[in-house]
Amino acid sequence: MKRILLFVSAVMLVVANSFAQVTTSSVSNKTVQQIVQQYLIGPNITLATDAAHPSLFQGQSTISSNQIGAFKNNITNLCDMPMDSGLVMATCSYTVGQKGGSEASASPDLSGQTMSDSAFYWTYTKYCIEENKSISNFNTPAILTFWIKPNIDNFQFSYCFGSNEYPTYVNSTYNDFFGFYFSGPYDSLGNIVPGSTAYEMQNLALVPGTSTAVMINTVNHGSGYSHSQPHSNPEYHIVPTGSCTSSCGLNEYTTKLPTASTFVVADAYYKITIGICNIGDKSLQSALFLAKDMRRFDTINIDTTICENQEYYMEIADEYLTQTGKYSYTYTNLTGGDSLINIDLKVNPVAMDNYCWTLKADDSFEVDDKIINAPGTYIFKYQTWLGCDSTVVYNVEWGEETMETDCVSGIDKVNLNDKVKVYPNPAKDILYIQGVEHDALITILDVSGKQLKQIKASNENTSIDISDLQDGIYLVNVIMGDNNITRKISKQ
Repeated sequence: MKRILLFVSAVMLVVANSFAQVTTSSVSNKTVQQIVQQYLIGPNITLATDAAHPSLFQGQSTISSNQIGAFKNNITNLCDMPMDSGLVMATCSYTVGQKGGSEASASPDLSGQTMSDSAFYWTYTKYCIEENKSISNFNTPAILTFWIKPNIDNFQFSYCFGSNEYPTYVNSTYNDFFGFYFSGPYDSLGNIVPGSTAYEMQNLALVPGTSTAVMINTVNHGSGYSHSQPHSNPEYHIVPTGSCTSSCGLNEYTTKLPTASTFVVADAYYKITIGICNIGDKSLQSALFLAKDMRRFDTINIDTTICENQEYYMEIADEYLTQTGKYSYTYTNLTGGDSLINIDLKVNPVAMDNYCWTLKADDSFEVDDKIINAPGTYIFKYQTWLGCDSTVVYNVEWGEETMETDCVSGIDKVNLNDKVKVYPNPAKDILYIQGVEHDALITILDVSGKQLKQIKASNENTSIDISDLQDGIYLVNVIMGDNNITRKISKQ
């Protein structure tokens, strides 16, 4: 499609671009319950409709304010506003959300009044104190409240925040603010459900993976029209530039962001408060786009174990894990919800033991029912209680007496092991052996002990071409004088 568009006329480009622009429509005179049900509530979520749990906007059950409306957006990729449909709340008229939209005054104008939920102001105040910023007045707030009864054990939804304070007033006191506040669980009488995780005006609009509230000063590409000042979390911020102009009525906006993960008690009541307001003045407006995707998110916990030289393949990330640790991945599942996969990976060690023997002519000795009666390298494989292979190598030479000898002949074994390096591991085409002496004998064997390659080192750093070997596990045996070391490597 992109290649075709490169060859169509300029007229066609203009037409195509027009379809990418956000449009808005009025919800005036509808009940708040109607628009919340129509535009926000997703599967497995029930909107409470009884008198004790009302749906309100600006404290009223019917829409009489122009600060909320509906929106549609046909294209949500590249630099376009990334939400396709839902509700738009603004610090002025909802029409600011569309391309060329008006910054008409909020109606009714609630500036100068105290926010209906004190935690909204407290969150903003806490941010200002932590960042040593002045606390400014709240103006033209828009506040939506409703109650839900989830029949699942967790939920989340998505949003996009845009503002005309971007980019000039980033890191200033004109830090238009919003929040998603979550309270509950309550029973039908308004009491907290005992024995559950309780929330009291918990802000869910956080920078992913942090406890930082999303706002102009925390998600941006820096200030000034050149964005020359320090930025904050730019990976969650969209700057329409060049031929890609803003597809909505705001200068810049966030990516589509999920609310923080929230675990809930099925069939209990939860109160959701969503608010947005101007900070410091009533100009350069901001808006909040809310998607119809309240839904379940899944958390999958995987505890797994591999052995050294093995890999755990994480398909959704196309990543191979080889180190002990905890890993997390987020992806969008088939129902549109975000799923979180937590992997606790343990890598168990693989035992490797070397034994060196001298063998008297016409003599022999026995290892695990195998008779050893000639010089050579003999490899035995066992499985440890951890489920990983243990490899035991017997290096046998002719001698005056049949007996076990010191593999390192007086050289400290730890120091010798530290000196000789075999890398990379896993290897692909070339294997490097570092720290060997001149004329050291280097042998590549398969796990059965069959010799596949053998060279003499020409200097301290030697390489072997293993590109012709099949993928799998191999042994690298290094003999330097009377010293013998064996390493296990993986070929990919």
